[in-house]
Amino acid sequence: ESGPPPPPPPVEICPDKPEHLVAWPVATDIRDVVTVRAVMDWSRVEPPQLDQAQTLRVDVGPVVAGWVAAKDRTILSQNRSQTVMYGILQDVMGNVRGLKEPSWGEYSPYNESPQQMAVDVLGMVKEYVARCVGTGPGERLAAMLSEYRDAIARDIFSRLASTDPGSEPRADIGGTGSTAIPCRFTTKKRLFKPKKTHLNIMTADSDLEVEIGRALDADWRVTSWAKSDMAGFAIPYVHPDGAARSYRPDFVAHLAAGVSLVLEGKGREDEVDRAKGGALRRWVRAVNLDGGYGVWDSAVIYGDRDVGSRLDDVIRSAEDMEHAMACRGCGAGAATPKDAAELLGTEKRRGILGYRAFCRACRNHPAPRA
Repeated sequence: ESGPPPPPPPVEICPDKPEHLVAWPVATDIRDVVTVRAVMDWSRVEPPQLDQAQTLRVDVGPVVAGWVAAKDRTILSQNRSQTVMYGILQDVMGNVRGLKEPSWGEYSPYNESPQQMAVDVLGMVKEYVARCVGTGPGERLAAMLSEYRDAIARDIFSRLASTDPGSEPRADIGGTGSTAIPCRFTTKKRLFKPKKTHLNIMTADSDLEVEIGRALDADWRVTSWAKSDMAGFAIPYVHPDGAARSYRPDFVAHLAAGVSLVLEGKGREDEVDRAKGGALRRWVRAVNLDGGYGVWDSAVIYGDRDVGSRLDDVIRSAEDMEHAMACRGCGAGAATPKDAAELLGTEKRRGILGYRAFCRACRNHPAPRA
């Protein structure tokens, strides 16, 4: 008489390829933050009545043989114009700080970075001067700005009543998680031995997951990937029944273009899947807004489509994301992850693939220290 079949032998899941470690930010909470950014309603701005004939003539610069040196006059008058514009900025910001409206207090967009508001308003001051005062001779512009500083500041401030409210997801991130989790357990799941994963074995819940794993392993644009559920990667979401829960996405992949992808494999999508998908998109947005964990994207691969072609579409879309990046040295910028990877190069920090801070030219020829 035959008894029950023997249990499967224990399978050791362990990290055996450290160069393919995959990591992700651990978001303990994602909340919506109301933001209100100051904007100018340029349609309501009319050039003020500035009497140039009455503006005092100002000579600046050293006098040589009875004449103002032209080169120094130009440089110093430009500097003086800049100084007056910063004075206008101070006047506008002084009026803003005196406001008691909720949009500038409790819901201020600048609570986390107060200096950003001054940067925004300074841009408005410069544009206002270019539109309404002009960019004529340096001495004349400096004198005009000095003469009408108060009027210009009041006019700019009166237009700042227009604001641009919005809501952005913000994540509370408590470090990073990764695939560096050796463990030993018995499983009856499908097993797949990949090449570009940190762990020696991938367990799969379906044939679709095996197919996605093979496609990730074969794609040259994927540098590392992992079946992330075993490593504890979880995203908080609200279940359709109203309960706060978390779910574990299927895959995380690092791309050569500097993007990290969160992938889900689905047969059919139900109400719970839609709730999870919405939470994943908010997670991606919040992590990208944080800015400290690289560039992230997400996608779903359905079983009724060719996995290889769908993955190709997903990677192309991720590489074409609009996410401006720039070199901290020379300021050269790139508009997409693919361009950023060519300009800056990529590296892993805390196991997460991201862009280098300086372009190759600046790394090879660093600027001399002052």
